[in-house]
Amino acid sequence: MFDHTPVPDKSTGPLFPDSSRHSFTVGASLRRGNMELSAFYQAMKFMDRRTDVPANNDVFTNGLYDNFAHLGGVSLRFNLGGSDLKTDW
Repeated sequence: MFDHTPVPDKSTGPLFPDSSRHSFTVGASLRRGNMELSAFYQAMKFMDRRTDVPANNDVFTNGLYDNFAHLGGVSLRFNLGGSDLKTDW
């Protein structure tokens, strides 16, 4: 997936170094009786972003921003109203 940044150069800084990014996501779920276990992983490579805005010279936020993020999660769900999870699709 590609996500274009909505943040202009004048708002980019160390506290908000957003840039356009490429993401790769994978996930899986396992069902057993009334239980469902799900897991996911997402890798995000932020495109290098160089800012050189004259107004940022006073706050020293111009420069090169290079970021990468790893995101992961696990969820566990129980269906207490019955013995089997059902889906409509």
